[in-house]
Amino acid sequence: MAAEQEVLEDYLEVDRPVPGQNFACISFISPEKILEDKKLFNLYKFHLSINLEAKLTFSQFKEQFEDFNSSNETIQTDFNEICDFKTNVRGVKIRGVYDTQREANIRAQVLQKMDSSFHVYVGQVGYWLPWDPDPNDIVDQEYLNNDLNRLNKEYSKNQIKKDMFYEEQKREKKIAALKENEERKKKNDEELLREKEENVIIHDGENVGINDSNKSLEEALNDVDPWMARKIEEEISADIKEKVLEVTEDIKVTEDIKVTEDIKVTEDIKEEVLEEIN
Repeated sequence: MAAEQEVLEDYLEVDRPVPGQNFACISFISPEKILEDKKLFNLYKFHLSINLEAKLTFSQFKEQFEDFNSSNETIQTDFNEICDFKTNVRGVKIRGVYDTQREANIRAQVLQKMDSSFHVYVGQVGYWLPWDPDPNDIVDQEYLNNDLNRLNKEYSKNQIKKDMFYEEQKREKKIAALKENEERKKKNDEELLREKEENVIIHDGENVGINDSNKSLEEALNDVDPWMARKIEEEISADIKEKVLEVTEDIKVTEDIKVTEDIKVTEDIKEEVLEEIN
């Protein structure tokens, strides 16, 4: 079993610039469909070579498959014949290195006219670049056909206008949303303030009612009950009558005493007069 390779971390850094070599013209070849068929073909050949009843782990399967590919050099030849010798290996071609981007763009246009089978990309030297990128994702494309080139430029302008319009619409909607939120917040604050004032008025009314009720209760407690008032009047009248009777009796007794005394005095005077006459 082959030893597992140690995984090394490599950060995609920019290389040091080379004087006079800043931009390069690059072309790619990526036969992805053929490569998929090639992989399936290799698996098919390997499948025929192994014992179908053998139970292998994935690591064992991978190891045997790699050994099989390295030891069977005729597989590549067999596959080339099956696919009619179509390219089945990825490739890259550096087609010139220049000091300025303008020089590289001019060279790319010349190469495109000379060989229209491949796209020609302009990339910056020392930078990591995407592998065989989609031409539609490239900014400032230049087509070999002048009409296509003009259409592409007009399309690019329209895309820019569309993006600008979209950003403007987004900005206006954002401003409108902020304004609407401010108005809604102001309205909510006014409603809360109005509700608070109404609650204060209601509470004041309740306090007044409570004070009035307390006052009425106090007056009711302080006021004498009519029955009690009559009872008190009767008791007072009875006391007065009793006092009057007592006073009347005293007066009568006094009068009786006075009458008795007057009678005695009268009798004494009468006796004195009779003595003088005799």
